[in-house]
Amino acid sequence: MSDMPHGWENATVLQLAGQAGLVTDGDWIESKDQDLAGDVRLVQLGDIGDGAFRNRSERFVTSATAARLNCTYLQPGDLLIARMPDPLGRACIFPGVDRPAITAVDVFVWRAGNSDIVPRWLMHFINSPDRRAAIASEAGGTTRNRIAGGRLKQLTVPTPPLAEQHRIVSKIDGLLAKSKRARDHVNHVPRLVELYKKSVVDFALRGDLTRTWRANSSGLSKWKTLPAAELFRWASGKNLTSKAMRQGAIPVLGGNGINGYHDTALVHFPTVVIGRVGAQCGNVHLSETPAWITDNAIYASSFSKKNINLKYAVLVFRHADLNVRAGGSGQPYVNQTILNEVAVVLPPVEEQDELVRRVEKAFAWIDRLASETTSARKLIDHLDRAILSKAFRGELVPQDPNDEPASVLLERINAEGMGAAATRRGRGRPRLAVS
Repeated sequence: MSDMPHGWENATVLQLAGQAGLVTDGDWIESKDQDLAGDVRLVQLGDIGDGAFRNRSERFVTSATAARLNCTYLQPGDLLIARMPDPLGRACIFPGVDRPAITAVDVFVWRAGNSDIVPRWLMHFINSPDRRAAIASEAGGTTRNRIAGGRLKQLTVPTPPLAEQHRIVSKIDGLLAKSKRARDHVNHVPRLVELYKKSVVDFALRGDLTRTWRANSSGLSKWKTLPAAELFRWASGKNLTSKAMRQGAIPVLGGNGINGYHDTALVHFPTVVIGRVGAQCGNVHLSETPAWITDNAIYASSFSKKNINLKYAVLVFRHADLNVRAGGSGQPYVNQTILNEVAVVLPPVEEQDELVRRVEKAFAWIDRLASETTSARKLIDHLDRAILSKAFRGELVPQDPNDEPASVLLERINAEGMGAAATRRGRGRPRLAVS
């Protein structure tokens, strides 16, 4: 970094640890070494989040095994870096867990040996877009990308004065906390979208959505409720091989929509298609063109055209929560009996048409809002990356000419014996994590 801000100085990850620090890969722990009843937690790649410790894994070894393997114990405050995706090079601070802990070989451990380097500052640096890209460029592997611990040790770190490290961490943490709150709100939107759409259909099937329209219309018959058996006849689809789904122009419909294309249609008319079994059980969609229906779906082989709009029927069956009504103690299923028992609230066809129009209009508005929140999520992610990029160009917080320059703190670290960190691989007597 040739244009570093005033007071900054280049150093390597290894140099920053100092004599009393630790710079090492995790331990090689095989399956045979693990014990669910063990008293030592094995931290794994899945625990390493992008700036946060996830605490997900449930792997353990005994303290006797850890001693036999000469394992390195983690300490709260250690910086952990993932040597494998996804994403490669993500880093977090180990907060400590409820017992002593070690880590797997694909996790890199950095421990400050002095108070001149702020571990959380280094974590943010590792997680910054430019540094993440640099780490990825150094990775190799025949099956999965992996960054060697030796390359991480030699990663160049533009180092600011200690006081500026603290200012950077404070600013980044504050801004990322705001981003997280915004992201949490955005992440709730898909659930809210489904609830809102369900409320719109509830409103429609109660007659409230077209109340004024109905009052201003004359000659309409009253609403009634009929079992689906009086309106529909059902049939199961037919099996089609995956190879056969890759030829032709006729859509192949299963329990979850279009699965491919075939050269022959099983049905030549619009129909309601419903997922019959498994994870797709109870999914409802409309086939408006000739199609092949696969055997994991049921379709309406005939229906009362004078009494029902198929788009309205789709709303009714979706509202019926067929996955809740499904049978089966193991794999859930929907059959013709379950479908025939659905109570269909039946307005006159003219009002069904108006209901469908109004529901589709409401859904389009909801979907536009959902699309905007998706864009907002991307913007938040972009802002987070921009914050980190600015921070390590020296543009996020002001420089203070009164700060002790980084060159002085690096001299102090060097004087303490920077070369010792290269040999400190944590393979001496295991050290318990500080609680």
